[in-house]
Amino acid sequence: MTDNSTPITATRQFAEFAAGLDYQALPATVKEHLTMFMLDYLRVASLGQRMPWSAWATNLARELGGQGHSTVLFSTDRTDPERATFVNTTYSGSIDADDVHVGSMLHPGCIVISAALAIGEARHLRGDQILAAIAAGYENMIRIGLSIQPSHFRRGFQSTATCGGFGAATAAASLLFTGKDRSTRIAETIGLVASFSGGLTQFYHSGSTVKRIHAAHAAGDAQPGHRRPQVRERVRTHCRHWRPRQDPRRVAPAQRRLRGLPSRLPRALAAQAVPDRPVESCGLV
Repeated sequence: MTDNSTPITATRQFAEFAAGLDYQALPATVKEHLTMFMLDYLRVASLGQRMPWSAWATNLARELGGQGHSTVLFSTDRTDPERATFVNTTYSGSIDADDVHVGSMLHPGCIVISAALAIGEARHLRGDQILAAIAAGYENMIRIGLSIQPSHFRRGFQSTATCGGFGAATAAASLLFTGKDRSTRIAETIGLVASFSGGLTQFYHSGSTVKRIHAAHAAGDAQPGHRRPQVRERVRTHCRHWRPRQDPRRVAPAQRRLRGLPSRLPRALAAQAVPDRPVESCGLV
């Protein structure tokens, strides 16, 4: 509750959690798992970079142009954060061997890490800032996914596409915005994603390779900077449309529980999202 007894919305809770997350305050187990996430991300991306759809993504980014300091993995190419995020997410999400959170039925690492690295490199930010943004992105993306599964998948949607933008938005906005209105700007960015999200699982039946860029599209949905007169309840609206009977307890914890979230991150992230094996980990946790 706020000072005037107005309930804090889920969108605002997610934003305040991300704005207040300090890498140094994270438990040692979470820090260890974040390192594992990063190594696994690079491992999978190094294989995914060789796939034909990755070549398409790379060529598209080059044709579109763009100048910046963000690296396209395994190359000397530098471009703007949006294009770097798109290409690197395609690489790391290409072979279904990236980290997976079973309950929310999504792949957080390819999206969240790609977005955080691109923004962090472009802004010359410290490693601990980037890692904190990644932790916040994982947490928010997974919680929103949990609130709408499993019926979301049964209705024909892939949550990496429909919820991935929330992870990218959280990570990117956490790195881009500072100052007193930081949490408001993060909330606005999360709200934008709720308006953009979409994803269909028809590719399972048609054989289409569109799944290979679902994650990249979601990562590119984060467009920090657009202002609105006020922060409205966007996350719950998103969940209500994708799963009419979503579990509100999973969308965001109550405010009193939210303040203790960093100590509970190992359960939300590490225990369920880290691959059991270094290879062919998708869906095995």
